Amino acid sequence: MSEHDNPGSGALPVLVKTAEGPSGGEPPVLRSVAVPGPRQLSDHELAALKAELVAVAWEVVLDLLHSAVREVEAALFEQVSARLRDELPEIVDRALRNHLRT
Repeated sequence: MSEHDNPGSGALPVLVKTAEGPSGGEPPVLRSVAVPGPRQLSDHELAALKAELVAVAWEVVLDLLHSAVREVEAALFEQVSARLRDELPEIVDRALRNHLRT
C-alpha cells in the first residue's frame, strides 16, 4: 500500500482535488489591467522631451539628406560620364580636323 492510500501515514497528498475556474473548467480571463494612467509632464520635462525628439529627428533628417545627395550625385556622374563617352570621340575628331586645317 502507498502513502496516499493509507490516510493514517501522516503524509498529505499535494493535490487532492483539481482547481476549477469561475466558469466551471474554463481558464480565467483577464478583464482589466492595473496600470496607472499617464501622468502630466511639467513644463521643464516637456521642454526636455521636445528637445530630445527634435535632436533625434534632426539626425535622421541629416542622414536621409546625405543619402539622397549621394544617390543624386552618383546618378548625375553616370549621366555625365555616359554623355562624355558618347560625345568625346566627335569632339576630339572635330578638334583634330580644325587643328590640321590651319
